[in-house]
Amino acid sequence: MATKLDISGAWTGEYRYSTPDEEALGAVGFTLMLNKGWFGKFCGTVQNDPAKGMLEEGEVSGRLLCGRLKMEKRYPVCRVSYKGQLQTIGEMLRDQGVDVPEDVEPPHLPIEYKGAFTDQNMAEGSWLIHAGTIEFWGFAWQISSTFGTWRMWRNTRPQPPSAFVLP
Repeated sequence: MATKLDISGAWTGEYRYSTPDEEALGAVGFTLMLNKGWFGKFCGTVQNDPAKGMLEEGEVSGRLLCGRLKMEKRYPVCRVSYKGQLQTIGEMLRDQGVDVPEDVEPPHLPIEYKGAFTDQNMAEGSWLIHAGTIEFWGFAWQISSTFGTWRMWRNTRPQPPSAFVLP
């Protein structure tokens, strides 16, 4: 792509899981507010569709180089699929009768996004959560890697019917 890209601004997108347990969720919508920095770096915030994704606002940081991008999303609270819902680890433990405080939760593992712009206003690629351990209140969970696909478009572009848009 010969034209210089400016990633700053509002973006709408969706991600999908590629793992069999989570494929049934379908597309999960998100909105991004991104700010361009120096040397191709950018940062911003992300908000998922609360009906299907993380409830808390997350942070995004990344780098754009020659039409390809890498970014990392971080959420302040870890949510896991439990009894058909996304719940915090604390909610899951309390449901199992464990006495843990309600005001402390571990952060989510980082989510890596890689992809490329297909034009000035659209990018797509894959995402990955690496396997890892989340420790909380004396308990430790081994989290399997999870992965899928994503796409995003500048808010000036018409949105597909499955897209989630925050007011």
